[in-house]
Amino acid sequence: MQAQWVRFDLIEERAVYSVRMVAGPVPTADDATQIWVGNNASLPAGAGNGPCELPPPFAGVGSTRVFNCAGLFGRYVFSLVTCTAPGCFSNYAGACFLIECGV
Repeated sequence: MQAQWVRFDLIEERAVYSVRMVAGPVPTADDATQIWVGNNASLPAGAGNGPCELPPPFAGVGSTRVFNCAGLFGRYVFSLVTCTAPGCFSNYAGACFLIECGV
């Protein structure tokens, strides 16, 4: 199993309420996917960044997982995606993220 962090830059600090992740056409992520929010751009899981709540697992291709972030404040949203299929990171673009945030 492989793991890779992906960072989304919100350009400015925001309260992040939820992150929706829609499964792509290739099985890229499993139940170990994590979402973290904070201002530390170099260390996703720690040093001032907080984790969002883990949702139930994907139900299949095209299904959605909603990570409750409860208004965590930060400029960066990180996703730790673990892959189980060979070459799955090259297909990671098939997954879709929707970040719900406010000021």
